[in-house]
Amino acid sequence: MRFRAYAKVPAMKHLHHALALLLGAGFIAAAGAACAQSIQRDALPKARVALQMEWRDALRAQPGQRIDLGVVPRTGVLRIGLLEAEAGSKQNVVRVFAGDTLVKEIYSGGDTLWIDRRIDLAGYADGKARCIVEIAGEGPCWLSPLEVIAPESARPNVLLFMIDTLRADHLGCYGYSRATSTHIDAFAAGAIRFARCMAPASWTRPSVGTLLTGLPPSRHGAQGTFEVVRDNLPWLPVSLAKAGYETHGLITNPNVLPLWGFGPGFLRYVDVDALRWKLNAGLDRVLADRTLA
Repeated sequence: MRFRAYAKVPAMKHLHHALALLLGAGFIAAAGAACAQSIQRDALPKARVALQMEWRDALRAQPGQRIDLGVVPRTGVLRIGLLEAEAGSKQNVVRVFAGDTLVKEIYSGGDTLWIDRRIDLAGYADGKARCIVEIAGEGPCWLSPLEVIAPESARPNVLLFMIDTLRADHLGCYGYSRATSTHIDAFAAGAIRFARCMAPASWTRPSVGTLLTGLPPSRHGAQGTFEVVRDNLPWLPVSLAKAGYETHGLITNPNVLPLWGFGPGFLRYVDVDALRWKLNAGLDRVLADRTLA
């Protein structure tokens, strides 16, 4: 903190008062700096946050907190999403540090819009610098995701791409004569193609429930029109998350909404169709780009 003195130099007999005043001001400044609370990521409160047909597992942070994300790896990238936690609160500012260097400031967009950023930290990796995320402003905020990743990981990415009510006998890779599926055919040419695969049900909800839990509809429960997937089942995204994967779900079918029990294990679960209609026609591409970048 910088101080400016506008008074004349005091007489010697009053000098001790001036020194006491300056020392007092210095103490106040030091105390203000000490108010910033250092905290580990895992110590932050967690909750499932629903916003405009998007669900995220988020961390709640308070102004003045400095969140330590560890030493910056050689190819480190910070992934962070910011949302104000209370309506009407003033704009939050998140400051990203690598060691003592301020790398980026991120400003919140209110309590109705997630602000997502991907920040390259590789240039600050010296084996000592730690990534610190500092929360400023007057109100709490949600953070999701909040992690430093190393993109060169040797583990494979896992993409489960489902197309609803698609007939195998109308795909070229399964012998159909018309050019209805050129991209799928090209992918299948270099992949493992199952010649015989039977759906567990004739409609979406029970079939997807089986794909994500490994259980038949009679076990996971989502068989009838108003039935939901039961709790405490072995979800694939839960297993992937426990193995260290960051899991995202982008959906375009109301039969797999959280209303019907879907979404456990996904850090971020988005109804792309609903958001596209609500905001703009190109949002599905934007969401996919942000997620898969």
